Amino acid sequence: MTIENTQTAAKQTATSDAGGNFNFFALPRGLYKITAAVTGFQTTAQTFELQVSQTQTIAFRLNASGSSETIEVTTAAPLVELGTSSVGEVVAGRQVIELPLNGRNFTQLALLTPGVTRGNYGNSASGVNGDAETFRNSSSGGGSLSTNGLRPQANNYILDGIDNNEGLVNTLDFFPNVEATEEFRVNTSSAPAEFGRAGGATLAFGHLSISLYTSPFAMPLPATLLCRS
Repeated sequence: MTIENTQTAAKQTATSDAGGNFNFFALPRGLYKITAAVTGFQTTAQTFELQVSQTQTIAFRLNASGSSETIEVTTAAPLVELGTSSVGEVVAGRQVIELPLNGRNFTQLALLTPGVTRGNYGNSASGVNGDAETFRNSSSGGGSLSTNGLRPQANNYILDGIDNNEGLVNTLDFFPNVEATEEFRVNTSSAPAEFGRAGGATLAFGHLSISLYTSPFAMPLPATLLCRS
């Protein structure tokens, strides 16, 4: 088995077991081409997109062949996710960049996910009490996200695989820059074993390595509004 990131040309190889099962671990998000090759069978390839924090299941059917022959299949998004029982949504590039946001607070985009609301007004995660980093975005909801009725402090924030939670009011520590966010996933079901920690949503972010994009929604604030006494 050979898998290639078609955006970076990075490749990995693996050998399937006796039952035909194979695994590739810790792949970065992106566009991939995976090829299955074995003597006496047609070489078969599939292309797919791997999103942030996603488990992708790929199935091959190899036909016997007496000569060298290659079949390439372009896969569409599956109707049912076979690789995980997690429920949630991916907020991707075009939504992140083009949707106007009050104050450029990314947490407003998480509200596109079914079951996610701002929760009760005035909670510590909203920043209205001046608590932790959430005060910087208190005018646009801070970091208050309630998942399926749970407390806004029950979430788990992960930034490029690194813990992004603060311990004062149990909300996020660093607000990712919207223009530098390629996509993020909001898992609203019980957290998979690789995450754990919280009973609310798991928000996993994938960042661009560099951003030269200038947002049409950028809104400089007067200096007096950028200070905190």
